[in-house]
Amino acid sequence: TPDCNDNCPNDINKTDPGNCGCNEIESTPCPTTSINQLSDHSGIFIFPNPSSKIVTIQVPGNEMNYQFAIFNVVGKILTSGSLTNELTPINLENYSTGIYFIQISNNEKNIVLRLIKN
Repeated sequence: TPDCNDNCPNDINKTDPGNCGCNEIESTPCPTTSINQLSDHSGIFIFPNPSSKIVTIQVPGNEMNYQFAIFNVVGKILTSGSLTNELTPINLENYSTGIYFIQISNNEKNIVLRLIKN
């Protein structure tokens, strides 16, 4: 159930602010509100972090079927693509200084990491 401070659970959408009512809808957890902090990132790394120009995404060499997306703090996708190599450089030069989130996923894994642009 929601509270009256504009907070609804991840799987529902707030529709009636005056009554704090929510309607259930299908949704995907937003990477800006739910970050899985895993002690084992299954061989997935981003470096250097923080970075001012280029960040590299490293995925396990035996698993090449990964997708990535970079989100800003309000959840807007800034860029996305496929990871076809073990090491993939991503250019951050056109991004403003701040915090971003990078989602890396395949059919079995979905990991969200914080990325800092300085």
